[in-house]
Amino acid sequence: MFRDAFTVKFNISHNLEEEQTGEIHDPTIVVYMPKYFTNITWEGDINEYQLIDSGEYQNSAFQIQYLLAKGADPRIYSSDGMRPVNVAATKEAIEFLEEWSEEETDVILLQIEEAQNREKDESNALHQNEENRLEDIVAGIQKEYNVMEKQLEKAHCELNKRIYEHDRGVAKDKGKDEITIQAINDAECHLDDIQQATEKVRQRLQEAKLKVRELRVQKTDEKPEDLPGLRISIREIDDVLLRDVGNKMKDSGKWTLLIDIGGQALTFLRYRDTNYVNALSPVHMAPDALRLSLLGALRFGKPLVIDLMDLDSWNVLAQRFDAIQPQLSEHILSQEILKEHCFKHLIRESDGPSYEVSEFNPTRLGNFKLFVVTKQWIPGDELIDLFYVIRVVIPGADAFASID
Repeated sequence: MFRDAFTVKFNISHNLEEEQTGEIHDPTIVVYMPKYFTNITWEGDINEYQLIDSGEYQNSAFQIQYLLAKGADPRIYSSDGMRPVNVAATKEAIEFLEEWSEEETDVILLQIEEAQNREKDESNALHQNEENRLEDIVAGIQKEYNVMEKQLEKAHCELNKRIYEHDRGVAKDKGKDEITIQAINDAECHLDDIQQATEKVRQRLQEAKLKVRELRVQKTDEKPEDLPGLRISIREIDDVLLRDVGNKMKDSGKWTLLIDIGGQALTFLRYRDTNYVNALSPVHMAPDALRLSLLGALRFGKPLVIDLMDLDSWNVLAQRFDAIQPQLSEHILSQEILKEHCFKHLIRESDGPSYEVSEFNPTRLGNFKLFVVTKQWIPGDELIDLFYVIRVVIPGADAFASID
């Protein structure tokens, strides 16, 4: 029918046996069943009528009927200005192409477009329903996780309280140490149970979120993106975190969330000139202690490092900061805390002359940084949205990247 340069590729994917095999036994079925049409794939340059050899039906007028009924457009020119009618191999094929109505092609192409749109709409609706169902599951597990997180914070505080009571009791009366030690052991066992339960819920939450992400990738036909965050090695911590070479953190306008599953970066920061805060320590998180940690970091121009421990949200920290001063957490995130009209309200008379407003040097204020450190490889969306994310990658441990 056509020269070798003009051969045909057509996709046959519907439930008719003739279409599945490509064996067309009745041309009437082909011509008058446009509702079963599929796309004709033209390959090559945009103006190239390049087709793939059609095999045993190369000289069959039936196949021309089939292709036209499927939406093949006989008006298309090849790069050398030829159309199918110019290269048809038989008189019958030429006559059929010449008599074919262009309006009929337009009708078929319109039917193809409408069918594709219907199929796309149906597919989108199915995907959206499934996405809504998965998001409801995520929301339910998220509520469960929030409850577990509060229980975990309470268990940590209870353990620290028992340890504090033991230390005070031993100093006053060594005879009571058996009672306080037993209380500590009980608190540790309770904390361990809560940690295990919280971890199970966290894994369920991450798996549910993964299913939502995979569905969205499938829906948009996009390749899955890498986990959010700038990846750095241990050796790069000084340049990236403390020196901010390239001003990446500064230009982001956000403070830093440091994902450090190995704990090496946290150890490095604790041995530098930083103010360290354990988010689950009642002593560190006491209002006045937390205020002085923040104020001291601002006054002397050094990083405030907050270790989230087992927590996975900013909300707990925000409540503690706001207990010191209303909207303090917002002023920290917006970096308004670097301005005098904000930080001066943190100063108390008992802080001494070193903390007078006049002692706060603009250069040192500019050196202040907030590092929130987590061991969660996939932190909650809230943390990722609020902070500039940096991931500390341990050489040879890339397998963690697949934990999604």
